[in-house]
Amino acid sequence: MAGHESTSNMIAFNVFSLLRNPEQLTLLQQQPSLIQDGIDELIRYDASVHVAQRVGLEDVVVAGRAIPAGEPCLIMQGAANYDPDQYEEPERLDLMRRKVQHLVFGLGSHSCLGNQLAKMELRMAIPALVTRFPGIRLSVPESDVRSRNTGLLLRHLKDLPVTW
Repeated sequence: MAGHESTSNMIAFNVFSLLRNPEQLTLLQQQPSLIQDGIDELIRYDASVHVAQRVGLEDVVVAGRAIPAGEPCLIMQGAANYDPDQYEEPERLDLMRRKVQHLVFGLGSHSCLGNQLAKMELRMAIPALVTRFPGIRLSVPESDVRSRNTGLLLRHLKDLPVTW
């Protein structure tokens, strides 16, 4: 799952995010260099990975709840990426947003080893697609585009019908 499937799914989610936010799509088409920093905003906004499973090495208290060492727990990265204490208007995609520190690739010793490769692939694929097909748009209503889970941790789009 790591590397190939997660990145190809991320490309689809990034394109879908741009198609749902046409002003951001136009902005990227006009200024493809925005992808350099903007890729982290696209990843924060909607990614193929929203959940990570961890097992604590020591007892901790999170939000007043004790989690004993050895107990597995789920980290809801997707929810954390919409934290209003971290991001002004987190529900809005903004390719001009700076200092985006999403949690999609984890942190510290749990950081994804391939995160720089994934970002490089996304920085190449997204601008290439949206500049090669300047009239790209959804060919179905947004509500008809469905995502599916591959197991607990990875999401993908069932399909993404477009026209150009």
